[in-house]
Amino acid sequence: MPLGREMKAWASSQAPAELKPPLPNPFLPTDFSIRCATGAGACVTPPASEVAPTVLTNRPGMAVHFLRDTKFRRPKAYCFFLFRSPLLSSSPMASITSTLFQSILSDALQDSTYQAGLAGLGAGFGAEFNGVALSASGYNSRLPELLGYVATQVKSAELTPLVFERTREGVRQSLANFNRKQPISLASYHRSLSLDSPKYRVEDLAAAVEVVTLEDIRTFQRSLLPEAFLEALLVGNLDETEARAITDATVAALPAAAALPTDRIPRRKVRVLRTGRTLQQYVAPNPDERNSATEVCLQVGRDEADDWLHLAVLSQLIEQPLYSELRTKQQLGYIVGSSITESEGVRSLIFSVQSSALPPPQVEERINTFLASYRSTLAAMPKAELKSILEALASQATDVDQRLGSQAGRFWSEIVSRRYDYARPWRTSKRLRAVTREGLLAFFDRKVAPGAAEERRLATHVFAQAAAPPSLVVDPIEDVFYPLPLDRFAERVGSPLEPEGIPVPRLSTRTVML
Repeated sequence: MPLGREMKAWASSQAPAELKPPLPNPFLPTDFSIRCATGAGACVTPPASEVAPTVLTNRPGMAVHFLRDTKFRRPKAYCFFLFRSPLLSSSPMASITSTLFQSILSDALQDSTYQAGLAGLGAGFGAEFNGVALSASGYNSRLPELLGYVATQVKSAELTPLVFERTREGVRQSLANFNRKQPISLASYHRSLSLDSPKYRVEDLAAAVEVVTLEDIRTFQRSLLPEAFLEALLVGNLDETEARAITDATVAALPAAAALPTDRIPRRKVRVLRTGRTLQQYVAPNPDERNSATEVCLQVGRDEADDWLHLAVLSQLIEQPLYSELRTKQQLGYIVGSSITESEGVRSLIFSVQSSALPPPQVEERINTFLASYRSTLAAMPKAELKSILEALASQATDVDQRLGSQAGRFWSEIVSRRYDYARPWRTSKRLRAVTREGLLAFFDRKVAPGAAEERRLATHVFAQAAAPPSLVVDPIEDVFYPLPLDRFAERVGSPLEPEGIPVPRLSTRTVML
């Protein structure tokens, strides 16, 4: 072919569709201006302990919290939206339906959120027991577009049979493999199932996943949020007008049919263990498992006097000696640890051991022996050593908010719990320095020592099949619940939510948050 004809052929040719360049990324930021520029008179940063979001909107069914960044001065922001709704935790079927919907929607959003990620943004969607959660972070100039898109897709994304079946099979396999988890994980599961409500058994969830249909998921999507209470937090390089506009756009894309009264906000409850020891024993369902697990849960309870403070200090002091004694010296197993758990304002001290060397009853006795001997260690601790430890913990308590993201996350945690105690780290730091050895010993004798007067112990034993006894003990736990944590929103805004006509309890002067 002559060169001229060849050139003409090339000029008139059409490239295959798969070789075309990608479309422009719609999430690329274009505005990097800082709302609080250095030297701006209205952007003075207050002391760290005084930095807190303000309540931008407070009306029935909605509370919006906002903080314009004056410290980090980066063109970024974090936005959190929680549409609180009882719909998602009403039954095992509701739980499975919301889980499947979350996974299917994440699949549908994958391409767009990938583009956002390339542009320095991120978004998330979650269907939790207490409602539907949306979040977005990154360059603030494109956050409205990203949030609006994700919120719109929640109600309009196409749910296809292929993705539904693939997602359901993944959940089915995950539930089927649950019984192959390590015994220490099974012990934690049984403890949570016994104490927390609502909480659904794996067997009930597995039964639900077998009968749920694609139409169930579509119905869930169409009828999502028949009533909801929206709580939101916007933090970063935004002004109030921008924060209101983002909130309005998100609510318009994901509206609730009716406002949920605050007294119906879904919250988990925690059962009160009876004084003394409650024993629950199980057998690991995996026949190949050679390890057994022992978990001792000491329920300390709600925040009263200095109990939480002493619990925090004691857990730090006891962690290394426990590991050294039971793991290094006695070699009971590779997994030996202690920790603090908190559920709806109720804290517990957990000791856990996974072992093939001894069965759970004997491991629990070893834990008891260690605790009994540790009291003398605690009593003999030099005051100078304790002071040094307390000083380190006090400094650690206020080592927060090093990044905008960590600050936003801390604030959001306070809002989700409806505690709104933003200055807690600094108050905790001050109180930590006042802890005494005598106070720790009194707390230990009252709550932790084996046979203590106020001991509320749940001992959970998970036996390997080869080590299981002929009969198992499963002591019942009555449906007596701790009072829910006080809702402090009215204190935050200075008055009860009168438009809803809902009385808001006040904090007792004896209640102190760490």
